[in-house]
Amino acid sequence: MALGMTLNGAEGNTYEAMRNTLSLSGITQQEINESYQSLVQLLTKIDSKVIMQIANSIWYRNTITVKQDFIETNKKFFDAAINPMNFNDPATINIINNWVKESTNGKIDKIVESIDPATIMFLINAIYFKGTWQYQFDKSKTIDDLFKKDSGDFVQCKMMDLETEFYVSSNDTFTMLDLPYGKGNFSMTILLPAKDKKVKDVVSVLNDALWKSSINSLSKMKKQLYIPRFKMEYKIKLNETLKALGMEIAFDPYKANFKKIYEGVGNAYISDVDHKTFVDVNEEGTE
Repeated sequence: MALGMTLNGAEGNTYEAMRNTLSLSGITQQEINESYQSLVQLLTKIDSKVIMQIANSIWYRNTITVKQDFIETNKKFFDAAINPMNFNDPATINIINNWVKESTNGKIDKIVESIDPATIMFLINAIYFKGTWQYQFDKSKTIDDLFKKDSGDFVQCKMMDLETEFYVSSNDTFTMLDLPYGKGNFSMTILLPAKDKKVKDVVSVLNDALWKSSINSLSKMKKQLYIPRFKMEYKIKLNETLKALGMEIAFDPYKANFKKIYEGVGNAYISDVDHKTFVDVNEEGTE
Protein backbone atom coordinates (compact mmCIF):
# COMPACT_ATOMS: atom_id res chain seq x y z
CA MET A 1 0.00 0.00 0.00
CA ALA A 2 2.96 2.33 0.56
CA LEU A 3 3.94 1.69 -3.06
CA GLY A 4 0.37 2.50 -4.04
CA MET A 5 0.78 5.92 -2.43
CA THR A 6 4.16 6.36 -4.12
CA LEU A 7 2.59 5.54 -7.49
CA ASN A 8 0.63 8.78 -7.25
CA GLY A 9 3.93 10.65 -7.54
CA ALA A 10 5.38 8.75 -10.49
CA GLU A 11 5.39 9.77 -14.15
CA GLY A 12 6.44 8.35 -17.53
CA ASN A 13 8.47 5.14 -17.63
CA THR A 14 8.73 5.08 -13.84
CA TYR A 15 4.94 5.09 -13.54
CA GLU A 16 4.50 2.33 -16.13
CA ALA A 17 7.18 0.16 -14.52
CA MET A 18 5.63 0.51 -11.07
CA ARG A 19 2.10 -0.07 -12.34
CA ASN A 20 3.12 -3.22 -14.21
CA THR A 21 5.09 -4.57 -11.23
CA LEU A 22 2.08 -4.04 -8.96
CA SER A 23 -0.13 -5.84 -11.54
CA LEU A 24 -2.25 -2.72 -12.01
CA SER A 25 -1.86 -2.21 -15.75
CA GLY A 26 -5.00 -1.70 -17.80
CA ILE A 27 -6.79 0.54 -15.31
CA THR A 28 -6.59 4.28 -14.74
CA GLN A 29 -4.87 5.91 -11.77
CA GLN A 30 -8.28 7.02 -10.51
CA GLU A 31 -9.47 3.41 -10.59
CA ILE A 32 -6.28 2.25 -8.86
CA ASN A 33 -6.78 4.74 -6.02
CA GLU A 34 -10.45 3.84 -5.68
CA SER A 35 -9.53 0.14 -5.55
CA TYR A 36 -7.09 0.71 -2.68
CA GLN A 37 -9.70 2.80 -0.87
CA SER A 38 -12.37 0.11 -1.32
CA LEU A 39 -9.95 -2.61 -0.19
CA VAL A 40 -9.21 -0.80 3.08
CA GLN A 41 -12.91 -0.22 3.73
CA LEU A 42 -13.70 -3.88 2.99
CA LEU A 43 -10.92 -5.44 5.08
CA THR A 44 -11.56 -3.26 8.13
CA LYS A 45 -15.33 -3.88 8.20
CA ILE A 46 -15.91 -7.34 6.75
CA ASP A 47 -15.79 -9.25 10.05
CA SER A 48 -16.99 -7.80 13.35
CA LYS A 49 -15.20 -10.57 15.26
CA VAL A 50 -11.80 -9.65 13.82
CA ILE A 51 -9.78 -6.49 14.47
CA MET A 52 -8.23 -5.20 11.26
CA GLN A 53 -6.65 -1.75 11.30
CA ILE A 54 -4.83 -0.18 8.36
CA ALA A 55 -2.94 3.10 8.78
CA ASN A 56 -0.93 5.10 6.25
CA SER A 57 1.38 8.05 6.74
CA ILE A 58 3.74 10.31 4.81
CA TRP A 59 6.66 11.99 6.56
CA TYR A 60 8.71 14.49 4.58
CA ARG A 61 11.62 16.83 5.12
CA ASN A 62 10.15 20.23 6.00
CA THR A 63 12.66 22.06 3.82
CA ILE A 64 11.09 20.75 0.58
CA THR A 65 7.80 21.75 -1.02
CA VAL A 66 5.64 18.72 -1.75
CA LYS A 67 3.05 19.10 -4.49
CA GLN A 68 -0.41 19.65 -3.08
CA ASP A 69 -2.09 17.26 -5.51
CA PHE A 70 0.13 14.40 -4.29
CA ILE A 71 -0.74 15.19 -0.68
CA GLU A 72 -4.48 15.59 -1.25
CA THR A 73 -4.77 12.43 -3.36
CA ASN A 74 -3.11 10.28 -0.71
CA LYS A 75 -5.16 11.88 2.06
CA LYS A 76 -8.38 11.22 0.15
CA PHE A 77 -7.85 7.65 -1.02
CA PHE A 78 -5.37 6.28 1.55
CA ASP A 79 -6.43 8.37 4.55
CA ALA A 80 -2.73 9.17 4.93
CA ALA A 81 -1.52 11.30 7.82
CA ILE A 82 0.75 14.02 6.40
CA ASN A 83 3.71 15.09 8.54
CA PRO A 84 6.34 17.67 7.53
CA MET A 85 9.29 17.06 9.88
CA ASN A 86 12.76 18.32 10.72
CA PHE A 87 14.80 15.32 9.56
CA ASN A 88 17.90 16.78 11.21
CA ASP A 89 16.27 16.55 14.64
CA PRO A 90 17.15 13.22 16.34
CA ALA A 91 13.68 13.18 17.93
CA THR A 92 12.07 12.70 14.50
CA ILE A 93 13.08 9.03 14.39
CA ASN A 94 11.31 8.37 17.69
CA ILE A 95 8.20 10.23 16.54
CA ILE A 96 7.94 8.10 13.38
CA ASN A 97 8.64 4.86 15.25
CA ASN A 98 6.08 5.74 17.93
CA TRP A 99 3.46 6.16 15.20
CA VAL A 100 4.32 2.69 13.90
CA LYS A 101 4.21 1.26 17.42
CA GLU A 102 0.78 2.76 18.12
CA SER A 103 -0.56 1.67 14.72
CA THR A 104 0.51 -1.95 15.32
CA ASN A 105 -0.65 -2.07 18.95
CA GLY A 106 2.95 -2.22 20.14
CA LYS A 107 3.91 -5.26 18.07
CA ILE A 108 6.38 -3.40 15.84
CA ASP A 109 8.25 -0.70 17.73
CA LYS A 110 10.86 0.37 15.19
CA ILE A 111 10.93 0.76 11.42
CA VAL A 112 13.31 3.71 11.02
CA GLU A 113 16.85 3.15 12.32
CA SER A 114 18.40 6.35 11.00
CA ILE A 115 17.70 9.14 8.52
CA ASP A 116 20.16 9.60 5.67
CA PRO A 117 20.92 13.25 4.81
CA ALA A 118 19.66 12.54 1.28
CA THR A 119 16.30 11.15 2.44
CA ILE A 120 13.39 13.49 1.74
CA MET A 121 10.38 11.30 2.51
CA PHE A 122 9.06 8.17 4.24
CA LEU A 123 5.81 6.57 3.05
CA ILE A 124 4.65 4.06 5.67
CA ASN A 125 1.82 1.54 5.77
CA ALA A 126 1.05 -0.21 9.08
CA ILE A 127 -1.43 -3.08 9.43
CA TYR A 128 -2.67 -4.54 12.71
CA PHE A 129 -4.66 -7.79 12.75
CA LYS A 130 -6.11 -9.69 15.68
CA GLY A 131 -8.38 -12.63 15.06
CA THR A 132 -9.70 -15.42 17.26
CA TRP A 133 -10.01 -18.88 15.76
CA GLN A 134 -13.48 -19.94 14.72
CA TYR A 135 -12.59 -23.30 16.27
CA GLN A 136 -10.30 -22.64 19.22
CA PHE A 137 -7.59 -24.94 20.48
CA ASP A 138 -8.02 -26.39 23.96
CA LYS A 139 -5.08 -25.12 26.04
CA SER A 140 -5.16 -28.27 28.16
CA LYS A 141 -4.23 -30.29 25.06
CA THR A 142 -1.13 -28.20 24.31
CA ILE A 143 1.98 -30.21 25.16
CA ASP A 144 5.76 -30.03 24.86
CA ASP A 145 6.75 -32.00 21.78
CA LEU A 146 9.21 -32.11 18.89
CA PHE A 147 8.59 -30.23 15.65
CA LYS A 148 10.42 -31.37 12.52
CA LYS A 149 12.01 -28.50 10.63
CA ASP A 150 12.52 -28.39 6.88
CA SER A 151 16.19 -29.28 7.43
CA GLY A 152 15.15 -32.56 9.05
CA ASP A 153 16.28 -31.43 12.49
CA PHE A 154 13.88 -31.36 15.42
CA VAL A 155 13.14 -28.50 17.80
CA GLN A 156 11.17 -28.71 21.04
CA CYS A 157 8.15 -26.43 21.26
CA LYS A 158 4.57 -26.15 22.49
CA MET A 159 2.32 -28.09 20.11
CA MET A 160 -1.39 -27.24 19.87
CA ASP A 161 -3.95 -29.92 19.06
CA LEU A 162 -7.36 -29.51 17.41
CA GLU A 163 -9.65 -32.09 15.83
CA THR A 164 -12.60 -30.77 13.84
CA GLU A 165 -13.83 -30.29 10.27
CA PHE A 166 -11.53 -28.17 8.10
CA TYR A 167 -11.50 -27.19 4.46
CA VAL A 168 -8.66 -29.23 2.93
CA SER A 169 -7.20 -29.94 -0.51
CA SER A 170 -4.16 -31.97 -1.58
CA ASN A 171 -1.88 -32.50 -4.56
CA ASP A 172 1.42 -34.27 -5.17
CA THR A 173 3.43 -31.43 -3.60
CA PHE A 174 1.45 -30.20 -0.60
CA THR A 175 -1.72 -30.32 1.47
CA MET A 176 -3.61 -27.05 1.94
CA LEU A 177 -5.72 -26.43 5.04
CA ASP A 178 -7.80 -23.36 5.87
CA LEU A 179 -8.01 -22.34 9.53
CA PRO A 180 -10.75 -19.67 9.82
CA TYR A 181 -10.97 -16.67 12.15
CA GLY A 182 -14.08 -14.98 13.50
CA LYS A 183 -17.04 -15.36 11.16
CA GLY A 184 -14.89 -17.04 8.52
CA ASN A 185 -14.10 -14.02 6.36
CA PHE A 186 -10.41 -14.29 7.26
CA SER A 187 -8.37 -17.46 7.53
CA MET A 188 -4.84 -18.75 7.95
CA THR A 189 -3.97 -20.95 4.99
CA ILE A 190 -1.44 -23.64 5.91
CA LEU A 191 0.60 -25.50 3.29
CA LEU A 192 2.16 -28.77 4.46
CA PRO A 193 4.75 -30.26 2.07
CA ALA A 194 4.16 -33.89 1.08
CA LYS A 195 6.31 -36.44 2.91
CA ASP A 196 8.97 -36.54 0.19
CA LYS A 197 8.96 -32.76 -0.39
CA LYS A 198 10.58 -29.71 1.19
CA VAL A 199 9.44 -26.09 1.46
CA LYS A 200 11.58 -25.16 -1.56
CA ASP A 201 9.68 -27.74 -3.63
CA VAL A 202 6.39 -26.08 -2.71
CA VAL A 203 7.75 -22.63 -3.53
CA SER A 204 9.09 -23.80 -6.90
CA VAL A 205 5.68 -25.01 -8.16
CA LEU A 206 3.41 -22.46 -6.48
CA ASN A 207 1.88 -19.98 -8.92
CA ASP A 208 -1.45 -18.23 -9.44
CA ALA A 209 -2.98 -21.15 -11.31
CA LEU A 210 -2.01 -23.77 -8.70
CA TRP A 211 -3.10 -21.49 -5.86
CA LYS A 212 -6.52 -20.92 -7.43
CA SER A 213 -7.04 -24.59 -8.24
CA SER A 214 -6.08 -25.57 -4.68
CA ILE A 215 -8.48 -23.01 -3.21
CA ASN A 216 -11.28 -24.09 -5.55
CA SER A 217 -10.81 -27.76 -4.64
CA LEU A 218 -11.03 -27.21 -0.87
CA SER A 219 -13.56 -29.57 0.67
CA LYS A 220 -14.68 -30.08 4.24
CA MET A 221 -13.31 -33.09 6.06
CA LYS A 222 -12.52 -34.09 9.63
CA LYS A 223 -8.83 -33.74 10.43
CA GLN A 224 -6.56 -33.57 13.46
CA LEU A 225 -4.39 -30.46 13.31
CA TYR A 226 -1.16 -30.43 15.28
CA ILE A 227 0.76 -27.16 14.95
CA PRO A 228 3.31 -25.19 17.01
CA ARG A 229 2.43 -22.24 19.18
CA PHE A 230 4.88 -19.56 18.09
CA LYS A 231 5.94 -15.95 17.86
CA MET A 232 7.99 -14.75 14.93
CA GLU A 233 9.53 -11.51 13.67
CA TYR A 234 10.65 -11.06 10.09
CA LYS A 235 12.28 -8.18 8.24
CA ILE A 236 13.34 -7.98 4.62
CA LYS A 237 14.53 -5.32 2.20
CA LEU A 238 12.51 -5.66 -1.00
CA ASN A 239 14.70 -3.55 -3.30
CA GLU A 240 16.22 -6.40 -5.31
CA THR A 241 12.92 -8.29 -5.52
CA LEU A 242 11.10 -5.26 -6.90
CA LYS A 243 13.93 -4.54 -9.34
CA ALA A 244 13.77 -8.12 -10.61
CA LEU A 245 10.02 -7.74 -11.11
CA GLY A 246 10.57 -4.75 -13.39
CA MET A 247 10.68 -1.71 -11.11
CA GLU A 248 14.42 -1.02 -11.42
CA ILE A 249 13.97 2.47 -12.87
CA ALA A 250 12.21 3.66 -9.70
CA PHE A 251 15.42 2.99 -7.72
CA ASP A 252 17.68 4.77 -10.22
CA PRO A 253 18.86 8.16 -8.85
CA TYR A 254 19.23 9.52 -12.39
CA LYS A 255 16.34 7.93 -14.32
CA ALA A 256 13.52 7.79 -11.75
CA ASN A 257 10.71 10.26 -12.39
CA PHE A 258 8.76 11.32 -9.30
CA LYS A 259 8.14 14.89 -10.38
CA LYS A 260 4.52 14.63 -9.26
CA ILE A 261 5.83 14.50 -5.67
CA TYR A 262 8.14 17.48 -5.85
CA GLU A 263 10.59 19.30 -8.10
CA GLY A 264 13.66 20.62 -6.36
CA VAL A 265 17.38 20.16 -5.93
CA GLY A 266 18.34 16.63 -6.93
CA ASN A 267 16.17 13.88 -8.35
CA ALA A 268 13.68 11.95 -6.20
CA TYR A 269 13.93 8.15 -6.32
CA ILE A 270 13.12 5.16 -4.11
CA SER A 271 16.12 4.32 -1.91
CA ASP A 272 14.65 1.50 0.19
CA VAL A 273 11.51 -0.59 0.51
CA ASP A 274 11.48 -2.34 3.89
CA HIS A 275 8.94 -4.88 5.11
CA LYS A 276 8.68 -5.86 8.76
CA THR A 277 6.28 -8.40 10.26
CA PHE A 278 5.43 -9.72 13.72
CA VAL A 279 3.09 -12.67 14.25
CA ASP A 280 1.90 -14.41 17.42
CA VAL A 281 -0.02 -17.67 16.93
CA ASN A 282 -1.58 -19.31 19.99
CA GLU A 283 -4.61 -21.30 21.14
CA GLU A 284 -6.92 -18.29 20.97
CA GLY A 285 -5.94 -16.95 17.58
CA THR A 286 -3.40 -14.77 15.81
CA GLU A 287 -2.11 -11.25 16.39
